[in-house]
Amino acid sequence: MFSYADGSILRTMNMKAFLEIPVWKGNRHIDLDRVELLTKEINGNVQYLDSGYHVIIQEEDMDGGSLYQTYLINGQHRREVLRRYYSSGLCLPDFPMTYTEMIVHTESDAIAYFNKINNMKPFHIDEDPRCVANRFVAALEKGFAKGLLRSKTTRRPYLSAETLREELEKYSKILQTICVDIFVKKVHEYNTKRLSEMELEKALGKIIPDSYKEKSFTLAENFKWISIVLSTIDREL
Repeated sequence: MFSYADGSILRTMNMKAFLEIPVWKGNRHIDLDRVELLTKEINGNVQYLDSGYHVIIQEEDMDGGSLYQTYLINGQHRREVLRRYYSSGLCLPDFPMTYTEMIVHTESDAIAYFNKINNMKPFHIDEDPRCVANRFVAALEKGFAKGLLRSKTTRRPYLSAETLREELEKYSKILQTICVDIFVKKVHEYNTKRLSEMELEKALGKIIPDSYKEKSFTLAENFKWISIVLSTIDREL
């Protein structure tokens, strides 16, 4: 084990156990051509793929304690080569490998670490939709109260960062043309308006969970707000 200056740690593990770690949902979409090329380059010598991986452990404050989630944040193409290798037959030999582990506390931290290790540059028109979505996920997490976005599936009024990312990906072409600060500002305006609407609906007899008002956060109700917010921004451009 070796500790780096940025707080990350170099660890070892057997490869078969390492392959059980899921890929972080904020990663770029996997490039199957790259997987095929890498497979040809190693020519069956899978031991050559024994290093260069990065793993995050997301530590989230939950009601009554902490939740820890482990993800592979860098090295998904090598992982896919190895996954296919071990799926091709039984009793294939295991071998030791190394990976760098970093503890993060928010989805924004995870995105920042991903950007750092991938040396990501400013946005381009052909950028991976998932990377576009990451920028807005991070901005929304920072723009609202701490803890309202959770990394995985959660219960309302909390919002799943994974689900939010998937929904934002659908609008990636539009999002690339929009200032993230304006987007967050408009989302706040929508949220404030929706809270008022919920109070009125509740007064008229509709069942509205108190948790939305308690957290002053409505974005987990459904994802219609994304298209509503984007249409508002479009009218102003």
